[in-house]
Amino acid sequence: MRLVAVQKVALTDLGFETLAFKMWDLLVNLCSRLVDYESEAPWYSRLEACFEDSNLDELMPMLEAVREETYKGWLKKIKSREYQKYVRRLLGSGSFDLLKAALFEDLALFALVSRGAVRAMVPFCAAMQDAMGVLQEADLQFVPGVDVASLHVLDLAIKGELSLNCFIKRNGPSLASLDRSNDSWAGDAEMLEGLARRWVSVSARRKVRARNAHLARKMRGAREALLHSVDGVSQAANSIIELIDRLLRSYPDAYVLNWVDKYVPDAEEELSYLVEDTRRPTKRAQALCLLSGGMNVMKDEHGSRIRLLELPVDVVLTARKNLQRIKHADDGSAGERAEVAALLTGVEAALMLLLTIGDLRVHMAQEQQAQSA
Repeated sequence: MRLVAVQKVALTDLGFETLAFKMWDLLVNLCSRLVDYESEAPWYSRLEACFEDSNLDELMPMLEAVREETYKGWLKKIKSREYQKYVRRLLGSGSFDLLKAALFEDLALFALVSRGAVRAMVPFCAAMQDAMGVLQEADLQFVPGVDVASLHVLDLAIKGELSLNCFIKRNGPSLASLDRSNDSWAGDAEMLEGLARRWVSVSARRKVRARNAHLARKMRGAREALLHSVDGVSQAANSIIELIDRLLRSYPDAYVLNWVDKYVPDAEEELSYLVEDTRRPTKRAQALCLLSGGMNVMKDEHGSRIRLLELPVDVVLTARKNLQRIKHADDGSAGERAEVAALLTGVEAALMLLLTIGDLRVHMAQEQQAQSA
């Protein structure tokens, strides 16, 4: 926030602690670095440089001492008409208007960065919503007190993007040179939803193709069979089941069993079984190992597995079970064809999430090894 307007008064006269101004300055600095398109450094290097420039040794203890009520108090104060009248009297109308314009321009910069993050998340929200469509409501009780099944995450993300876009255009005209909007985002919500779902489908096929080009053809073949084949339901169901089974065998059985023993030994009965005295991993174990990239399962601060992040595993296994049922019952009805099409969409979405998370876990582990070497 530009403080030219308040140079004639002490910042503390505005009724805020020095920490509030330091936090705001750090936030604006971070946002400015993120939209610095002339820099050749990757975004995370620019953020690191920003933190290096800030006196974090002084700031962090102050941040840790601030309670949630303090932040709420700051927000309540700045929204108060009485407080705004006080600052206008303190600064004078001209300086107050300059300060207010600077504040909203800083907020528009923050909105610009937030919009970029929301846009990046829209395809993942589409994938999450389509994946959840495969599960029953009873299987979606991931977060206590939250009705996950009723959350239309894609709709919320798109509405959030549109609201941020309106705020930026209304309050940040000077940011036009930093707004690298993609014209494809200028459409309505329905068009954005279609774009997001196409991105999910293409991304899923690319990630599968990176592992096995033949399996990527299975995905395309399943959809074409539903559209053009008389026996499309059975053919598509078989193709999707084979796709799932072969992807789940990405890691050898011995590797998956070692992974179970190392990271989730308390779930041995759930994740392994015996066949003629030979121990084998269950499909859930294979899927969890793939989701984790062979690393530890994702846990919360209490050491419990984060069930919400295991959603792609639940979807893939549930879809496989349903496809097996349809394959054997196959009556070629329009209802079955529609159900298989919905399951294929859910599987594509779940695989996109599962393989993205798994690849990210592997990449993070490689980065840590490189830094420690």
